[in-house]
Amino acid sequence: MTFTINAGTIDNSDGFDGTVNVNGGTLSVNTTAAWGMEGTMNLADTGGSTPSVIGQQMNISGTINVTGGESHINSDMVFQSTANVTVEAGSELELNGPVIY
Repeated sequence: MTFTINAGTIDNSDGFDGTVNVNGGTLSVNTTAAWGMEGTMNLADTGGSTPSVIGQQMNISGTINVTGGESHINSDMVFQSTANVTVEAGSELELNGPVIY
């Protein structure tokens, strides 16, 4: 299953500062420019399809939590100094796009 967001921007003031849960399936974010992930993204492999994120460049300054197995981010990524990534023991996060730390 894919949940697609087609928008000019995600948040007019800065970036997405809420919580998004990807429990298997794909989150596709298509914006006209990079979007900010300032909140919390939970990627959980719940035994169905591998959770993944695709689309426009994601500037990560918030939190990404990975649980339950394998997860993928298949877009360009920029990790800001405030980014916090936690990968649960036995889980894996594949970064399949260009990455800037």
